[in-house]
Amino acid sequence: MGWYDIITVLHVVGAAIGVGAAAASDSVFMGAIRNRRISHDQFVLIRNASNVLIGGLVVLILSGIALLHMNLELWTMPHFQAKMTLVLILLINGIVFHSRVIPMLKQFSDITMPKSFITSRQWLLSITGSTSAVSWFSALIIAVVGDIGVSYLWYIAIIAVLIVGGSVVAHYLLTHIIFVQKSERPEKLKEQKEATRKKHITLLLVTLLVILIVSLIAAIVR
Repeated sequence: MGWYDIITVLHVVGAAIGVGAAAASDSVFMGAIRNRRISHDQFVLIRNASNVLIGGLVVLILSGIALLHMNLELWTMPHFQAKMTLVLILLINGIVFHSRVIPMLKQFSDITMPKSFITSRQWLLSITGSTSAVSWFSALIIAVVGDIGVSYLWYIAIIAVLIVGGSVVAHYLLTHIIFVQKSERPEKLKEQKEATRKKHITLLLVTLLVILIVSLIAAIVR
């Protein structure tokens, strides 16, 4: 096994570390926030998992740079370009998570979160969580599978659809299941649910339109 193979393995390991940490963090977070209360131990676990995510991202970036240095042709390959785009997305999402979500969790550690406070931040939680999960799993799949013979635009279109769709699903779960008390379900939230449903439908329609546009552009480029 040569150096290139070893670095490739490290590249996959970095992505796998990120997937594992993201799954653990999301699982603990969703389980704890259901009661609008995160214990200190749960906060520490989420923060530590986030730090592991950073470690996995560093390994992914450094090994990616090493692979590119050893094989400059990688830069012309759509799957590698898509993977580097995912790294950029993870960096931006990580900055948002550490600057907005982590301080929020720390502020309400062992304290019940006000419902109004959570409601105003449901999209933030949905988007950051979905972006992290989709990006890490996508990076791992691309690192393992490699090139599948589609253009860069197709990779980005698929990733965008998964992130938007995941955000919509996560927001639906937050607004209709996780943060809805049983006593509130019969009548009080009917109008709110209807408004939220319309927003979700609008987002899905916009997503489909984006898919169509990107598909046409990709077909023209190819």
